[in-house]
Amino acid sequence: MAIGAHAPLLASILPERVEVALRRRLQLEELISRLSARFIHLPISEFEAWLDWALATVGEFTGVDRASIMVAAPGGDHLTLLRGWSGDGAVPAGDDLSRIEMDQAPWWEGALRQGQIVAISNVADLSDELASGRAMLQARGHRAIIMVPIQARISTLGFLSLACVREQREWDAETASMLRMVAELLAHALNRKQIEEDLRASEERFRALIEHSQDPVSLFDAKGRLLYTTPAGIAMFGAGDESQIGNSIWKWVHPDDRDKVGKLMLELAARPGVPMRSRIRRLSGERYLWLDITATNWLDNSAIQAYVVNIRDITAQVDAEEKIRRLNEELERRVKERTADLESAVQEMKGFNYSVSHDLRGPLRVIAGYSRLVSERLGDSVEQDVHDDLLRIESSAQHMSRVMDALLSLSRLSREPLRRQSVDLSELAHSVAAALRAEDPSRTVDVRIEEGCSVVGDRRLLGILLENLLGNAWKYTGGVAAPVIEVGRVKQADAGGAFFVRDNGVGFEMTYAHKLFRPFSRLHSAAQFEGVGIGLAIVHRIVQRHGGRVWAEATPQQGGAAFFFTIPE
Repeated sequence: MAIGAHAPLLASILPERVEVALRRRLQLEELISRLSARFIHLPISEFEAWLDWALATVGEFTGVDRASIMVAAPGGDHLTLLRGWSGDGAVPAGDDLSRIEMDQAPWWEGALRQGQIVAISNVADLSDELASGRAMLQARGHRAIIMVPIQARISTLGFLSLACVREQREWDAETASMLRMVAELLAHALNRKQIEEDLRASEERFRALIEHSQDPVSLFDAKGRLLYTTPAGIAMFGAGDESQIGNSIWKWVHPDDRDKVGKLMLELAARPGVPMRSRIRRLSGERYLWLDITATNWLDNSAIQAYVVNIRDITAQVDAEEKIRRLNEELERRVKERTADLESAVQEMKGFNYSVSHDLRGPLRVIAGYSRLVSERLGDSVEQDVHDDLLRIESSAQHMSRVMDALLSLSRLSREPLRRQSVDLSELAHSVAAALRAEDPSRTVDVRIEEGCSVVGDRRLLGILLENLLGNAWKYTGGVAAPVIEVGRVKQADAGGAFFVRDNGVGFEMTYAHKLFRPFSRLHSAAQFEGVGIGLAIVHRIVQRHGGRVWAEATPQQGGAAFFFTIPE
């Protein structure tokens, strides 16, 4: 009965409500379409203006007092206001909305991160458990608010909020759905802005890297025409500006290198990164630069469509190489000349040695022999002084013969090839000591030889070395009551594996140590100790030929001398 009475009224009301709902649905779709259409062709320079327009459009459509976009800070501890809008008669939110700490409203911050919409119809009705959030919203004058997360894939970028400051507001499902679509559009916009900003920053970094590089980078088309070059390229070619853009590469290439450059361009089609060295003429003059060039074919790349050519100026390097080549030629010429001079000197030395061996020894033997013969024939017919003079002549001739023998020995040491092998110095020292005892059996000398001293060298020459060093030690300990000679290896780590021959003989003054190894340089007179002064010079020559060094130490006040030598492996 009651239903039948109200049937005409229901029939008039239901179509009206359906019509209103359909009209609103069309308005929502039109709103989303307008926002999307304008966004699709949006240049990055108009991004902020589009956000302002979008907020104003959504705010006016929904009839709210405020609309804002809050985005999460990089650290995630707070939200900052990206853009805001206030309707007519509504007081703007002001600076107090520019930053929201996450710990002020953890309840709705968690919901937003999970992708849920937070809709509050009456802020004053929030429970005491949500007191911090209620106080924050009321401090900003909000009586009703809806917050929709702006999400990109799995992360939340921020949220879109609509608020009423003059009255409470029930948020229907259609409004929530529309705001969800707007939030998705905003997410695409924020992502696109970030991508374009990252791309622009990358391009700026790349441009700064390229344009401030000291090595030029140039682009050439398929016909070899210059499309672009960095400031370093403009400076290198001496163009002064970009006026050479469009000119052919053949304008700069040295005539002798054009075939090589042509082959390079053909090779580029087959393989990337083709290197080449060529000469390029500077436009400011006739001077050519030597360049290292690496070219890569990017003609098929739609973004480049060119040969990318990396260039390095190696003119200074090539000039240095040419200078070194000339110096090497000059050095080789000088070496040949010096070698020829040395070979000539060696031949002269051989001739001199032959002369000493044959032409001079004969007369000396004659002088010594006739001096002895004259002395014998004169007998007692002359005074003793005459016999003494004849004896001095004979001794001098014999001494001169020994000097010649020593000179010949020293000369041969410089010419003989080294025959390196493992040599037991201890064994050689024992042999030399035994020979010295056999020559002078009347002396008792304590010779102490360390066992296990071995080197790699010429056995015969090392034997001569020990003969001279031990022979000197034997000779200069002749006036000592208890002579001692030691042979061994130095134990100190900084001695470099040196060996020594030490004695407790007369020693020498260290002031004159630098003269010891000079031929015929004696620190003691022939009357005190016999010899010609060549033994230590021979020792020095042998050690030198083995690549080692020799030196001497002495303390005349305490007596004795020590000779050290090294024989590198």
